[in-house]
This record gives sequence, C-alpha cells and structure tokens, in this order.
Amino acid sequence: TLDQRDVLAGAGHRGRGVGHRGAGGHTHHRAHGQVLETGDCFGYPSIIADSPTTASVVALTEAALYRIPAEVFSALLQENAKFAEFFHIVARSAVREHRYKQAIELEREAIKIDPSYYRAMAEIGTGYLRLGEEKQGLSWLRTAYDKDQYNVRTVNLLDLFEKVIPGN
Repeated sequence: TLDQRDVLAGAGHRGRGVGHRGAGGHTHHRAHGQVLETGDCFGYPSIIADSPTTASVVALTEAALYRIPAEVFSALLQENAKFAEFFHIVARSAVREHRYKQAIELEREAIKIDPSYYRAMAEIGTGYLRLGEEKQGLSWLRTAYDKDQYNVRTVNLLDLFEKVIPGN
C-alpha cells in the first residue's frame, strides 16, 4: 500500500519492475498527465527496451500496487508465448482511454512474443482504422483474416470496408 504523494516510479531510472495498479486510490502518470485506473500497468517499456524510464508515477491518494521484478518479467516474456496476452489486455485498457497509438504499440509487443497471435493483428488493424489510416488498417485486418477466418469482428470490418462502403 502506498501513501499519498509516494513516487512509484521516477523518470530517468532503469526499470526495476512492472507496476500493476491494484484497487483503491488514484495514481498519476506524470509524463502523460493521466490517472491510472485499477489494472493499469506501467514500467514495462523501459524493461523491454532496456532503457531508463521516461516518466514518473505518483500516488495521488493511498493506493495498492503490485510489482513484478524486472528479471521475473523478462523471464516470463522469454519463456511463455502466452504472455503476449498481457500486452493485449493492457492494449484494451488503452483503447478504452482512446489512446489508439499506444494500443497499437502494445499489440505489436504481443506479436513480438507470439507471432501467431492473430487477435493482436486484428486489433492493430482496428486501431489504424480508428486513426483514419485505412490502408494500413485493412492490411493488418487481411493478415489476421488469412490466419483466422473465424474472428467475427475482423470479417465484419473487412466486409464493411471492402464491400459495403465501396457499393454506396
């Protein structure tokens, strides 16, 4: 449990672990001026890139935080392709906050871990469509569809953009 104004992660330091915001209180991600919600994660980009953090995270009120040590997180990434789901879940949180570019990057991280993670490919395509980048979005959706024709959202989006819209 953290007290108000405790610094959870300071900018410019090597990532020591991944933070996972638990229930209660509020935390503030200083670089992006956003409040982290329950379930939001931070710290993983600096571990993956092996670079210093670029932001500070400060507890605005008393809050719970779960920490995965950097070495454990790195081992999980290397040992288990199912860990790609971590990035997909965090990407969904980014989409809920309309942070589509961040969600695309998170889904790309999922694909780095599991190149056959077609759901992440479909979400990248959807993200590009949300950003108005239709050509790139449809390309990702086609790739996802080629590998998984049973994703209803992918099929519907492709039908909309390739059949319905051109017909009107």
